[in-house]
Parts: sequence; structure tokens; C-alpha cells
Amino acid sequence: MQVKTGLIPQLKAIAAVFKAPVVSAELAGSIRAKQLDTVRGLIPAIMMAQLINGAVVLLAFWSSGAERMLGVWATLLCFICGAIVLRNVRIENQAPIQTASRTSLDRMAQGAAFLGLIWGIVPVFVIPYTGTLGHMALGIILAAMGFAGAFLLARIPGAAYAFLGPIIVGQIIGMQLENNPVYDLLSILMVVYAGILVVCIQWSHARFLAQLLGEAALREQEQLISLLLRDFEETTSDWLWQSDEDGLIQDIPSGVQGNKAQYEVMSPGATLVDLFHECEARSVLQKSLERRQPFRDLVMPVSTNDGDAWWLLTGKPVFEGGFFAGFRGVASDVTASKESEDRIAHLAHYDALTGLPNRVTMLETLEKQVRAT
Repeated sequence: MQVKTGLIPQLKAIAAVFKAPVVSAELAGSIRAKQLDTVRGLIPAIMMAQLINGAVVLLAFWSSGAERMLGVWATLLCFICGAIVLRNVRIENQAPIQTASRTSLDRMAQGAAFLGLIWGIVPVFVIPYTGTLGHMALGIILAAMGFAGAFLLARIPGAAYAFLGPIIVGQIIGMQLENNPVYDLLSILMVVYAGILVVCIQWSHARFLAQLLGEAALREQEQLISLLLRDFEETTSDWLWQSDEDGLIQDIPSGVQGNKAQYEVMSPGATLVDLFHECEARSVLQKSLERRQPFRDLVMPVSTNDGDAWWLLTGKPVFEGGFFAGFRGVASDVTASKESEDRIAHLAHYDALTGLPNRVTMLETLEKQVRAT
């Protein structure tokens, strides 16, 4: 029972490798375009590697007795590589694509399959004409080609399998033609290595898709935030502010930093507390910043280029990664409402015609005197 219990998580982990993230229909086309763009950027390097390895095979096995077949093989290799490069150049000269169909991926897989077949037939006609040393050299070349191709084409798994499959099958067929028991074991190892490469391709492809989906989600979130900020700017006269851990104003997006006069007062680098005149609310602001505590609806006097004003400030501390990063909040100009409140308070205590204290003021003064005695 313990063995089964221990195997189940391992099997689930292996199965998870083959399970690629789910891609919605809206994103499928753009993700396919990203896959093609990534692989097409590597085509010049891939084709150069094909030709270099082809030249090595020609030099190594030209005198083996398979010259005729090698000549035909080299001609086909050059033709296919040239066709792929020309097609890639033609596509690069066109406008960048934002979406791609499944057919585009299939065409890429077809090109990879042709290259894989070209390399897969090499051991079939070369191994019978060479000895053990030649077999080993050819095996190293083909193993390197298969591994490199699978790695570079992993963004499009179909293309990677189409390239790797014929190489593996060709090597196994070539070794089986020798009727050597050692090659039977090597053939089994080839299958095992192919299985490992398949797992690696699937893992790389799944991580690639997860990265693209994460980037798409981030772009969607940025668009949503942009819409919310635009709506905030259009529907309110408030503006946002932020400070660093030392209480210095930091720059914020221009759309939410208030009008020109407000931005000139809350300019980046200014000390938040020093912007306001001495008052009880300013003392509360000072203590809140020192204690890293949130504050709300602090009305404080401030001098602007348009004259004296009253601002209402709300803010809270921000922690990033467990470390204090400063304050963020909202500010608004409440000068008009503050002046209205002061005018109402004045009218409540002074006569509108004479400007002298009224009965309410007299009663409050008497009450204070009585309390004092």
C-alpha cells in the first residue's frame, strides 16, 4: 500500500507535464502567431547547423563507398534548406502577423518532417558501408541533431516531433541492419531517450504557453486599470498621490495627478507634511506618517499658485514584500466647501447686518466662563 501511495503523486506529476494550459479561442490565434514568430527567428541558425552537419557527414563518409547516395542526399538537404530560408525571408518581409491559423503550424511541422526524413535516411545507407568507429561518429552527429532540433522547435511540439521521429526511426533501422545484439540494446536506449525528449518538449511547451497566458492576463489587467483610471479622471475632481518611505512625493501617471496647480504643489521630491500649514490636522498627518498608520479625511490649508486653498487628504501605508514602501492615497480640493462651512459658522455666531456677536455667541461665552469658575 505504501508503494502505491508513493507512486500516485509521481504519476500525477508526470501526467501534469503532458497537460498544457487551456487556451481560450480568443487567444489561440495570437498564441499560434507567437509560436511561429519564436521558431522563425531561429530558422537561420537551424539551417546553418543543418548545412554544417551535412558538410561533416560528407567529409567523414565520402570515401566509405556510399558516395553516390551521399551526393543525392546532400543535394536534397541543400534544396530543402534553401527553400525553407527563402520562404522565411518572404514571410519576414511581410507585415508582422497578430494571429495565425492551425494550418500555419502544420506547414511548419511539414518542413521539419522533410528535414527529419533527410537525416533519418542517412544511417540506412551509410551504416552498411562503415565500421564501428563510423557508426559511433554518425550516432553522435544524429543524436546532436535530434536533441538540438527538439530543443529549438519545442515551441511547436508538432514540428519537434516531426523532426525527431524520422531521425530516431532511421537510426534504429540502420542499427538493425547490422544484426548485432549490442545494437539491439542501443535501439532500446534510443527509444528511452526519445521518450525523455518528448517529456522535455511537452514541459517546455507547457511553460511557454503559461508564460504567454500570463502576459495576456497582465495586458488585460493593465487595460482594465487604464479604463478605471480614465473613468476616475473623468468623473471626479480628486487626484492620486504617493510617497516613498521617507515621505517624499513620487511621480504618478499624468492622468491622475490633478491639475497643473495641484501638481506643482505636489511635485515629485517635495516632502508631504511640509506642503501644508500648521494646524491640528497637519499634526495628525505627521504622527500617522511616523507611525505608518492610515489616515482619512484630513482637511489642511495649503498655498498654491492660485492662492490659499484647503485640501482633503486620505492615505494608507503600502508594504511590498513585507517592507514599508511609503504611502498612497487620494487628495481633493475642498476650498469651496470649507469656505461655505466657515461662512455658515460665522453667520451662526455673528449678526449679518452689524457683524457683532449674536445671542448664540454670548451664551457660549457665558457657558465657558461658568465652566472656568
